[in-house]
Amino acid sequence: MALSTIGLSTSRWNARNKSIALMAVFPGIVLVTAYWQIRFLTFYFADRYATDTQPVQQADSLYWILAPFIAVGLIVWFYMCLKDQDKIIEGLFHAYQIDRRDNPDLYNMVETLAIQLGQPVPEVFIIPTIARNAMASSLSDGTDRIYVTSGLLEFLAHDEVEAVIAHEYGHILSHDTRWVGLSIIFTNLFSGVPQYFKSENKFERLDEEKSLRQLEVFFYSLLLFPIWIGYAAISVLRVFLLIEREHDADMAAVQITKNPDALMRALIRIHRRARIPYVPKDVMFLCIDNPRGGFFATHPRLFARLRHISRLTQTEIPQIEESSEAPIYKRFTKNKLLQRTFKPFKKN
Repeated sequence: MALSTIGLSTSRWNARNKSIALMAVFPGIVLVTAYWQIRFLTFYFADRYATDTQPVQQADSLYWILAPFIAVGLIVWFYMCLKDQDKIIEGLFHAYQIDRRDNPDLYNMVETLAIQLGQPVPEVFIIPTIARNAMASSLSDGTDRIYVTSGLLEFLAHDEVEAVIAHEYGHILSHDTRWVGLSIIFTNLFSGVPQYFKSENKFERLDEEKSLRQLEVFFYSLLLFPIWIGYAAISVLRVFLLIEREHDADMAAVQITKNPDALMRALIRIHRRARIPYVPKDVMFLCIDNPRGGFFATHPRLFARLRHISRLTQTEIPQIEESSEAPIYKRFTKNKLLQRTFKPFKKN
């Protein structure tokens, strides 16, 4: 297996630095968005309530009154995210921690890879869902965590699970897990308002007619147009931050396991089965696969990832059906129905 010019320490422009840059840019985007949002609302209400003051002057005066409060609010929000990031992630994924007694095979696999890489053994968490996914995070004290879903353990082969965990180790080795997670949670502030007005159920009490309800949604969305622009700007910056990060972690996993075929099989089996219920879409950025596609896709397309791995390792892309399950006898979680129980022979 040839792996050209790719090293575990190579990051060209480290994702940690990109995350810090994103958090530095975010307050500016918020302040610009707030200015234009205040202008929109001022012009709207100026038409309805005639005043002697020009709308532009009203907007500017109101903005300079609110700007210090917005800045202080951002500082408080950043402090809360920095302080409670670990609890936020753990709570969003509804994960629980395990030790060697709970799942010896999984814990031993994580421990073996940690020893191989000369790293401290991370804390291991399981997300109880049939979805197939995984993620890594780092605590403020430097402790690392690896999260895997029960669906990943149930439907993937042993070497495929190892490749996924190695992928997460790739994120840990690049020292980007804490900063990327923090930047995503911090900038997630923007998505609240658009999501609120996007839901039709919020306007059910205004009128029972669906067409009128949709008209209300359209009107309020148009009124919040600057916020939608700010949300789009943050989403584009996140895309710039995350896509290269996944390619680097894939290459790290290949170097750790020396098994590119297993990683490609894992990605194929995870594809279309990665959506974790009840988890906000914006937080799915942290996982090995994010089902969200389109213009704001945060992960490379499946074929692009497979082709990238195949080209750099000179390994053929495995021909298996998308979202298929590994053969029962190869799965990480052993099937008890296939295990024979031998009872000791007792002499009379």
